[in-house]
Amino acid sequence: MHDLKKLGVRLSLDDFGTGYSSLSYLRRFPVDSIKIDQSFVRDIATQASAGALARAILGMGHNLGLDTIAEGVEDASQLGYLRKQGCHEMQGFLFSHAVTAQELALFLLEERRLPPAGGCTAASATVLVVDDELNILTAIKRLLRQDGITVLTASNAAEGFAHLATTEVGVILADQRMPGLSGAVFLDQVKGLYPDSIRILLTGYTELAAVIDAVNRGALYKLLTKPWEDDVLRENVREALQHYETVQENRRLLQSLNHRMPGNTNARQN
Repeated sequence: MHDLKKLGVRLSLDDFGTGYSSLSYLRRFPVDSIKIDQSFVRDIATQASAGALARAILGMGHNLGLDTIAEGVEDASQLGYLRKQGCHEMQGFLFSHAVTAQELALFLLEERRLPPAGGCTAASATVLVVDDELNILTAIKRLLRQDGITVLTASNAAEGFAHLATTEVGVILADQRMPGLSGAVFLDQVKGLYPDSIRILLTGYTELAAVIDAVNRGALYKLLTKPWEDDVLRENVREALQHYETVQENRRLLQSLNHRMPGNTNARQN
């Protein structure tokens, strides 16, 4: 392997995290990148546990100076989530199914690549509303637009996850009673996948057990009831967006201070 490296060959450790792959290999072998096994990628944009495992592998790769490649990427939600987490490359059916050698040669000649990331807006002015009632989505969208807020809408949890994977969102408003995942369960998953998001549960039903459990786990920022008062809803959303921006600004300041500390590696290099 060292001889191959001397020839300029780049080496990737395949299926990292499964089978015979081992952390010790990262110390023993001169690999340039690790490939995240598709079993970690499959539910990456919808399951908090899958997202946590992928973030851990990506973080370890970044800290060790290794490129990261995700296997088995098949839809835009997976790609969007991986991009947000700083994954360097991907492979999977989203880009192409298996092709012949001749077709592969054309790919290389055309320098075919994925389109650049797009669709992102300023998270501190973006709200996602998840509700299975169209009239509710329309009413909240019309209401919040008065304050210059970008409003994304979804009729179920799956659509909500798809928005979150591809767009930066500051605040999420979710109805409690929806088909499939309830609002409390959806927001609990969102907490694991996007911990910085400000999560608000909107409900017209008294389901104390589910709501109290969600509050105790820290899944909720606030609970608002239906029907709502327009001024109260607008004020709560504005306050939540301000809270989100304050958290982000504090993080940026902390990162800036860490880079300027005398013992910081980046500071010495600069």
